[in-house]
Amino acid sequence: MHVRFSMVIGMPVVEDQADTTLGIVSGILLHPDTGVIVGFFVRDLRMFGGSEYFLSVADIIGWGTVIHVRSEEKLALPQDIVRLSALLDDPRRVLGQKILTRQSRRSIGRCQDVQFDTRHFQLEWLFPKAWWFFSRTPVPASDVIEITEEGILVREQVLSEPAMKQVQELDLSLPDVLPSTTMQCKRHHNSVN
Repeated sequence: MHVRFSMVIGMPVVEDQADTTLGIVSGILLHPDTGVIVGFFVRDLRMFGGSEYFLSVADIIGWGTVIHVRSEEKLALPQDIVRLSALLDDPRRVLGQKILTRQSRRSIGRCQDVQFDTRHFQLEWLFPKAWWFFSRTPVPASDVIEITEEGILVREQVLSEPAMKQVQELDLSLPDVLPSTTMQCKRHHNSVN
């Protein structure tokens, strides 16, 4: 299943055997070098103040309208998981990070959302946003060159023809902010056909 993180926030995490809700998804942890989703942060709403725990994707046994885990013991405080310390301290983030073209450092916007698949937990798309409400064309993860503290560096030609075709298949509108790139892709497509 292909899902956007914005649709996962607030999703219940349920213990499979007892069918009790352990908490809700409150965040995501992405590995900046591999694009793999390492896990999710889960806010425990059963106690006043609600502690935040970490759920590794390896401990997810089912995904639907809720996330199923085998037992409550699969949730742990993030600071207690030694292998996470380097990732938690890494200043390179994906969500909220600027998306820049590699050569010209032209800003495409800030990454407001990501799409991943729930089978491999691999990053598929970045959804940039400029200003408060103006969304821009999604960027395929295959166009990401590197994630630095400065931003997410992507190929100069963000809308490659395969990416443009996938965006059209997803029924997402192409923005007016990249008319020359869009026209070049359409011209190239028409000359090939």
